[in-house]
Amino acid sequence: MEYLEIRAYLLCSYINRRKIPISHQIYWGFIEKICIRKSVDLNYITIWKEERMVSDMTVKVKVYSDYVCPFCFLAEQPLEEAIKGKDVEVEWMPFELRPAPNATLRPEDDYLQTTWSQSVYPMAEHMGIEIVLPDVSPQPHTHLAFEGFQYAKEKGKGTEYNERMLKAFFQESQDIGDVEVLTKLAGEVGLDEKEYREVLETRKYKEAHQQALEHSYEEAGITAVPTFVIGDTKIAGIHTKETLEQLIDEELQKQKPKVLFEGMACGPDGFC
Repeated sequence: MEYLEIRAYLLCSYINRRKIPISHQIYWGFIEKICIRKSVDLNYITIWKEERMVSDMTVKVKVYSDYVCPFCFLAEQPLEEAIKGKDVEVEWMPFELRPAPNATLRPEDDYLQTTWSQSVYPMAEHMGIEIVLPDVSPQPHTHLAFEGFQYAKEKGKGTEYNERMLKAFFQESQDIGDVEVLTKLAGEVGLDEKEYREVLETRKYKEAHQQALEHSYEEAGITAVPTFVIGDTKIAGIHTKETLEQLIDEELQKQKPKVLFEGMACGPDGFC
């Protein structure tokens, strides 16, 4: 397999160097021809080909969100429905709406009461999602929860962790700024509670979280959440399953191989 991957790499380099637009069918035909010449078992090329084709067709979706944003919680359902049965890789990206030492909102104040009665509750009812305005006052800062997310992601539990944080806050009114609460929730998604608590107390992932925030604020230019980045398309706010499906399908179409024969040529190095 190592030899085969080297040969494939050299062929890719040749194609890229000459800027030849080429279809997957022709591309793999070249590689198979090389393998036959070198007596490489074609069973290997078939396996490698299938793995490469699957990888090439995966759509990357980045979701920027904050655990105290109700619209981020509501946006999960249409996204889950839109990616069902599709080769989509979702990456959750942290964004703090009110990072410390900024003051957070209070549920008893007019702003949240009005926003929820006029926007959040009607939308949740329309979508059939249970949600409550958490009575945690003031609302928690989310940096510790996000530092815990970095640990969870490292352990392969990032998605489950995100879902649990949002449900804990918006359906159970749990204080996700409290280390005790966070540790219990981490245990519920299969993380080691002792190790998780130590991570929060030592601030082991503080720098990783700050780097992620810097990316969100400066590199990605995120100004509101939720924001979805699907391929080259960036859209903010809650969107229907149909809208997200359309964007994902458009991105899949972009990744499909095109059969273009212009520029095909033989060279003295033997690739023909």
